[in-house]
Amino acid sequence: MKEEGRITAPEADWTTKRRREEAAYAALEAADNEKALQLYTQAIALCDAPPKLEVTADLCSGRALALSALGRYEEALLDAARGVACDPTDASAHQARGMALY
Repeated sequence: MKEEGRITAPEADWTTKRRREEAAYAALEAADNEKALQLYTQAIALCDAPPKLEVTADLCSGRALALSALGRYEEALLDAARGVACDPTDASAHQARGMALY
């Protein structure tokens, strides 16, 4: 049972992941691609570590866009493909794939 006002480890991890994702998106919008890459990578690492959190198409496509902007197209293509696998209907994942191929 959860104590009132206390954040459990999975909730803290989810909150940290969400904050990293929001900061990464802001960095990507500001064309700070190195920072965006670092923050997206941290958010994905939080998902991959126990307790497992969902890796979303948005996380993968965001990192793919940052990688493409840095000229790291092969890595970007892998992340974009992971994003499409997470959600085949997500337009941003397909856009990131197109950017990596372009």
